[in-house]
Amino acid sequence: MELINVNGYKTKLKALSAGPEDGNLVIVVHGFPDTPRSFEGLIERLSKLGYYVVAPFQRGYDPSPIPPDGNVQVGALAMDVIAIHDEFSNGSKSVIVGHDYGAMAAYGAANYAPEKFRKIVAASVPPGPALAQGLLTYPQLKKSWYMYFFLGPIAEIVLPLNGFEFIRNIWKDWSPSIDMENKYVNEAISAISKPANLTTVLNYYRTLFDPTRLRDELTEMQIGVTLSPSVQTLYLHGEDDGCIDASLCNNLSNYLSPSSKFEIIKRAGHFLQVDQPEIFASRVIEFIER
Repeated sequence: MELINVNGYKTKLKALSAGPEDGNLVIVVHGFPDTPRSFEGLIERLSKLGYYVVAPFQRGYDPSPIPPDGNVQVGALAMDVIAIHDEFSNGSKSVIVGHDYGAMAAYGAANYAPEKFRKIVAASVPPGPALAQGLLTYPQLKKSWYMYFFLGPIAEIVLPLNGFEFIRNIWKDWSPSIDMENKYVNEAISAISKPANLTTVLNYYRTLFDPTRLRDELTEMQIGVTLSPSVQTLYLHGEDDGCIDASLCNNLSNYLSPSSKFEIIKRAGHFLQVDQPEIFASRVIEFIER
């Protein structure tokens, strides 16, 4: 894999790339707290099949810069995906693989510009209508406590303590089989360890709950983020996800476009690409190649 410069929406980003540049484009988009390196198994397999993979470090995740205007709303993340498509697709339709915040960015990009994307794969955050049906239930609120904790300034004080023990425990709570010293956990911590990067990443959550942070020019895109994807979709969710309960997927087929599918991956948590890398990669490849 090679580290490259890419153009986002009103910002520059760093990204991992692999495969022939004239291959069909697959954009891999990570979530919180993570980096594209946790997808290296998938990226390697896709590149060997002749796909060109571009996997950005999301806004504020080192080595990507903090955006000049500070905008980290999900609509801006989706616009970054579109900008990457426009830069590297060679005029062909591309595929998005999005996890967590990356899944929401995939929904937004596909709804805003369905003509640009052939298929999407989303993982660990269901489409907005499915998410809404269970987000405010007591069991899910217990799992979502961290979001509300991030809204206050004490988060910047607590997260770095004891070598970012908080982030290590988040990974363990969300994917119980993962060792807290896993290399991908360490990569995630490294990407947000500087104070400015940490605040930027926490602002993802603060923007979710504060509409005054949203930009008027992204209103249409922001609406698209909350809707079910309009293109053919594969949705994957870990059976043991400690962040978003798998029960939120019970009626998921009602919220996916025709010919879409979803699967609950056994013995996997929120970071299913790390818990079950071979199964995750195989499901993605089977879907985009059919």
